[in-house]
Amino acid sequence: MYKVEHNKLSRSALNFSEEVIFFSRIEDTYVLGTSSNKIYSCDKNLKIQEVALRDQAYADANVIVSGSWVNRQLLAIGTLRGGVIFVNPLNGLTQEIVNYATGLPDNEVFEMTTDVNHNVWVAHDYGFTKISPFMPLGSFSHYEGLQGNLLCAYSSQNTVYVGTSLGL
Repeated sequence: MYKVEHNKLSRSALNFSEEVIFFSRIEDTYVLGTSSNKIYSCDKNLKIQEVALRDQAYADANVIVSGSWVNRQLLAIGTLRGGVIFVNPLNGLTQEIVNYATGLPDNEVFEMTTDVNHNVWVAHDYGFTKISPFMPLGSFSHYEGLQGNLLCAYSSQNTVYVGTSLGL
């Protein structure tokens, strides 16, 4: 690992043996993703700490390719085969997985970035998708068992009824 200092490359004080495939910065903290599907945080004192993913098996099976901070308590991790994993970097717990089954047009994530409104923009084979992790809406266009075009929805007594062009 190198740093740019006085317009020259010099060795970094970070002693990192794995290949870094992405990084993301929030204030004075970085998150690094490696080719071994590991996630690390690095503070301003160059102290590296692994983010122990509770769903490491999912990350390993789907291959981590990118990542982006959403805020200090939420990290978006893009995968090659499994969409986007939203993880709390403080405890490694998965908050949500957004993939083809939950509205992403393709599970293969090319790149991601987060905007100032905490929306995650995901680049994939079909273009871009904006994921709003704090908006209480979801996509049910790929929901198993739901057929036809959505026309209306009604919520009553903890049950959601959906009217489609092919029935209720």
